[in-house]
Amino acid sequence: DDSMLAMEKEELNSNIKTCLELLPGEISFLLTMFYYDELSLKEISDIVKQKPNTVKVKIHRGRQKLMGILRQHLEPEIIFEAAIPDNIENLIPKPKSKS
Repeated sequence: DDSMLAMEKEELNSNIKTCLELLPGEISFLLTMFYYDELSLKEISDIVKQKPNTVKVKIHRGRQKLMGILRQHLEPEIIFEAAIPDNIENLIPKPKSKS
């Protein structure tokens, strides 16, 4: 049922946002700008005044930390039912590349 799938996706998205708040401020900020605000690496690097490669590495490490937090905080059956992948890239849709 599509409405049930939409509710599960909404709940998972809510859990992701909650877990984002548990990350260190800079990492949470970078992931939010990249995934939710859909800014490019270049745009983010201009905002935080860091090299694009530095931002890219921090986003990558942040996704790994976020995945660990998600696994710790979600019930095992929720993780199983939601089929959370091993990496966060498949969990949060990546915006089209703007860099």
